[in-house]
Amino acid sequence: MLRLRSLSGWFGRTRGLRRLSIFTDVRFQDLAIDPRLLRGLEVALGPGARLTSVQQQAILRQLEDPCQKRPDLLLQAHTGTGKTIAFLLPVLQRLLALEADGQVQAAKGVFALVLAPTRELVLQLAKVASGLLLYSGGQVRSSFVAGGFSMQEDIERLKADAPHILFATPWRLVHHLQSTPHFVRALGSIEVFLLDEADRLLDPVFIHKVDYIFRCLSSRPQMVLCSATFSEHIRKFAMRSLRANLEVISTVEADAAKAHLEVAQPVDQVLVRYEPQKFLPVLHALLVKEMLVNKGEPKRVLVIFPTVRWLQFFYVLLKHRANMPGLLALHRSLADDRRRSRAFRFSRGAPATMGALFATDVAARGMDFDVHTVIQVGPPEDREQYVHRAGRTGRLESSGRSILLLNPLEERILQELNGLQLHREEAVEEDESFSSVENNIHGWWEDAGLSASGHLFFASAIAYYLNELGRLRVKAGEVVQTVSGLLQSTGLPKEFGLPAIPRGLADRLRQKDELVAVRTETDLLVRSCCVRERWDVLSALTPHPSARGSPVPRCEAECQSADLDKGVDAGSFGKI
Repeated sequence: MLRLRSLSGWFGRTRGLRRLSIFTDVRFQDLAIDPRLLRGLEVALGPGARLTSVQQQAILRQLEDPCQKRPDLLLQAHTGTGKTIAFLLPVLQRLLALEADGQVQAAKGVFALVLAPTRELVLQLAKVASGLLLYSGGQVRSSFVAGGFSMQEDIERLKADAPHILFATPWRLVHHLQSTPHFVRALGSIEVFLLDEADRLLDPVFIHKVDYIFRCLSSRPQMVLCSATFSEHIRKFAMRSLRANLEVISTVEADAAKAHLEVAQPVDQVLVRYEPQKFLPVLHALLVKEMLVNKGEPKRVLVIFPTVRWLQFFYVLLKHRANMPGLLALHRSLADDRRRSRAFRFSRGAPATMGALFATDVAARGMDFDVHTVIQVGPPEDREQYVHRAGRTGRLESSGRSILLLNPLEERILQELNGLQLHREEAVEEDESFSSVENNIHGWWEDAGLSASGHLFFASAIAYYLNELGRLRVKAGEVVQTVSGLLQSTGLPKEFGLPAIPRGLADRLRQKDELVAVRTETDLLVRSCCVRERWDVLSALTPHPSARGSPVPRCEAECQSADLDKGVDAGSFGKI
């Protein structure tokens, strides 16, 4: 059984503390790495690039003795400090060293397996690996499997790539292991099993899939877990699955009880309080201000919403009714090609443009976005989620801003964020251009498509707050009043009344407060809510729950069906 030296002090041996500057004096060209890999690094990072603190400790530790049996590794560093290079570079160096000795071609199957929680992150990791291997001459190869592509496309890609390192989402990989012939055999020679965003991969949503994948591996590989935060899920997994000689490399201060949840120093954290009836004017003013900072220099903004319906409604209002330029949306209901293209437009290395990306938490994990400001609408699920959201800006010592938008109903969660330097408040005044926005969006409730989206937002926001009642310690009547204010911030007249909500949701409200006054949908209203116009986002809306039955489980949505007559032959998949 694995023994942890101190549960309060985390696991095993901890190497080093975070420096005031994340960069060290060591340059990549000073390392004993393959010249081909060094050329790829120079293209990706520029000539003479220096290592960050976490990169120095992780890379040097794993390159110390290439012949020795490597212990399991826990890698912790703040968001935006170069963890991807820190865990990828040693693996690629080992593969290139084996190739130079003629050992790579003799092996069959995948050498390293990397799991990530979202398809966007998988594609980003695969892109980084391809860049680093640019000058390897095709002797060391990488590939990926993820949702958004058919199963047959995955199979054909794997046969063509014959990868040594495979990036995957858990759901899609499990689907292949269960359905694609010879897939388990192709993973039989894995020597490195790496979990990126490990705290997310080991939470209840993914843990059973990760365990299944782990059991499918015929030999015990080196385990590497990477995350900005070491959660209780990681602690439990380490106690039952990692070797007793595991090592921890951390660049996070250890002198505070909750220092592992600190936001990186370059990020300016700001709290903005608002009244629900002023939500849209405040959001509009922040977008205008943050996209045109530094004397008119255009910047990019990431806005994270609590629910998809919340995001869609305000996105359509601002983009299609108010004609606000530069707005894009990213969420699970979008078509896969749109998700990929929009994530790329806000990623590091994309052409610099002014704009704002409205997203759900699909964008809050691991993505290397090049944004100046992150605006969080509503309370984060916990401290860790706040840290990961704020970590989308201020990456690699660049400056950034994290703005938390809270209304009076949500302010109790500030107690959970104590110690995160969220002590500066800003007052936001309505921008002078908002009068034009008001004129453009006026009458949206008379538009069939927008009216349907407004109904869905209203029900979605009420359900969201109902799920948080115990945490927020508020009454059901206060929830309805707050969501009503959010809707009325769009100019909806009070005399127009509030949207009706599904019967099930109304019953949940009345269980909390018998006196709460809400309208319940009739069959006629349900049919009218299913009307859709071909708006950019509304075209991606899933059917109304009342009209289509139970929703499709996430695993079925990601694991699309495909013709599996042609499996992956271990010889062609892994001719390595």
